[in-house]
This record gives sequence, structure tokens and C-alpha cells, in this order.
Amino acid sequence: MKILLIGPPGVGKGTQANLICKEYKLKHISTGDILRKYALYKNRIGKEILNSRIDSGKFVSDELVNNIVNNLKCEKVLNQPYLLDGYPRTLFQAEFYINNILSKDDKYLVIYLSTSNEYILNRISNRLTCINCGRIYNLQNDLPKIYGKCDICKGQLRVRSDDKINIFKERLEIYYKMTFKLVEYFRKLDVLYKIDASYGIDEIFGQVKRVIGEYYDLY
Repeated sequence: MKILLIGPPGVGKGTQANLICKEYKLKHISTGDILRKYALYKNRIGKEILNSRIDSGKFVSDELVNNIVNNLKCEKVLNQPYLLDGYPRTLFQAEFYINNILSKDDKYLVIYLSTSNEYILNRISNRLTCINCGRIYNLQNDLPKIYGKCDICKGQLRVRSDDKINIFKERLEIYYKMTFKLVEYFRKLDVLYKIDASYGIDEIFGQVKRVIGEYYDLY
């Protein structure tokens, strides 16, 4: 099972990715998390990521991201069932994935989480992220057991720098300019399923499970 999870920033991809991976025993591969980790390294890759201002919502180069995903393939990380969260983000990345990462007989599914900008901005204004493990919480519908502390690792929760409203609006603008083109691209390939992400976490996950069950004939 291979799943690509796409959608605008703040729509809830991380939350649904965790639920999907737990339900179907998939490897969760978040390119955003990988890039943030590499940004800590004082080497060429780390400097390139920092220069791209990843914390301000800017895109790093297609070449760098494609190389990272290709390295995952070479390291056989992609030999197992997985969910890719945050990749591809451009048409060039999508074409690279299909032509260079997938095997000839691989069957993959693209789940597109969609909702209004108003819903996303309201969600983001209530979002907290663990600085240690990256677990995301929402003050409206997904509270931690102890305010300010992660349920999983007890790490401190904070507002991510790229979740600040002025930066986040810029991230949305970039998304609609570049990543939104992926929706039509994958729709033409007949692998895209659109999910209404305007509901609660459980309701969205229910929609996702129905789509996965039908596509992979799990019923």
C-alpha cells in the first residue's frame, strides 16, 4: 500500500497521516520533518534548506527534495508500505515520483484533503506543535492531557514559526500558486480522491478509511 497525502498547509495532513499509518501499519514519511532535521546540520544541504527559509513557508528546490526521496528509495525505506506526507508539492516532483520512484507495477493512491481558507486559518490559530516529537494538537478539538506538554514525550508545545498568521497566509498563497496544480494532474491519472476536511478528526478519518477500503479492495 502506497499513499500520497496532499492538501493545503494547516488542513490536518499530519493528524490524518498518523491515524492512517496506525490503522494500516504504514511507514509515515514526512518530508517536512526530514527537511527540518537536515536544516540542523552544518553542511551544504542544511545551508540550502536554511537559505530557502523553510520556517517561513518557502519551498526548497525540487532537485533537493527529489534527491532526498530518491535516497529513501536507495536505502530501501520505500520498499515497505508507506504514506508520503508533504511530497510531492510541485508538478516536477510529481513527475519525478512517478517516473523514478515508483516501480512499474506499483499501485498508489492520492488522498486530497480540502477545505476553505477560513477553516484553515481558524484551525491554525489554535494549533500547537511538540518541539520534540512533532505531534500536533489543536486547542479546539485535540487538547493535550496537560496543557503545554505533549502526551507522547512530555515535550514542550509551542506555535511553530511558520504557523504565525502572516507567514501562514503566504504559505497558502504559495500552495495555490504551485501545489494546487497537482490536484488536476493526479485527477487525470485517476488516482486522486478528494476528502472534505471541514469536519472533526474522526469524521474525516471515517471518509479516509472508506476511500482506502474501496481503492485497495479491503472490504
